[in-house]
Amino acid sequence: MFQIPSSLVKYYNPILISTTTGNQQTKPSIETNLATAGLNATSAISALSHHLAGVVAGRAPVAGDSESPCDNIELLNSLLPPREWKKDGEMWVQKVCSVPATTTDVANLEEELDVRLRELHARETGLCLIRRELYSQCFDELIRQVTISCAERGMLLGKIREELQTTITGYQEVYESNMAFGARKALLAKQRIENFEKTVQKLEEQKQEIRQKIKELKTDSETTGKLQKRRQMSEESKRAEEIERLKKQVQYQRNELSAILASSKKQ
Repeated sequence: MFQIPSSLVKYYNPILISTTTGNQQTKPSIETNLATAGLNATSAISALSHHLAGVVAGRAPVAGDSESPCDNIELLNSLLPPREWKKDGEMWVQKVCSVPATTTDVANLEEELDVRLRELHARETGLCLIRRELYSQCFDELIRQVTISCAERGMLLGKIREELQTTITGYQEVYESNMAFGARKALLAKQRIENFEKTVQKLEEQKQEIRQKIKELKTDSETTGKLQKRRQMSEESKRAEEIERLKKQVQYQRNELSAILASSKKQ
């Protein structure tokens, strides 16, 4: 999921757990932890004072008051586990804040959410990982605020968060499956287009070859026609000459025959 630099969920100051120097791992002293987590102690005292003030004032019990503050804190840590990270050989841990929220805190949360949405240029509509992460953090902060005052409501909100996450994960899997299916379809379509293009190119080459053959056949036909015509004209000329020769020969023989007949009559 998209990671936002800072969270909308309220946490205590980070506490140094251990320091690694070479191959040795050392733990910080109690004084160092107390100095680092000064605000944590102050916040815890403020929360305890708030609880005691309610008891002294005779505040009517509400749902979740049967739970001790320690039980609520344990539930809070289970719903919103502490953040741990390692930097420069030092192991740090940061627990979620257990100070009860006020109406001002809720208003500030809404204002900070709007500011973050604008600063990170989150989309107002459609799918947006930034908007989803910010609203998820805002929901976690609401779970923190509700769990401190009422453990049962916090547990119910935690179940709702898990169900929403499961639903979103299911939709994401369906989306990724559809994307993969679409990619396969697009790849098959691309392969078919390539095959069609190859077939078209092959048919174009065959068409060019056929056209070339037709052109050659036309040339051969024209050449053969001209030769045939010349041969026919030559034969006709020879026949005409032969006929003319035979006509002259017949005429000559007729003349000779006439002369012979004429001389026979005189005798």
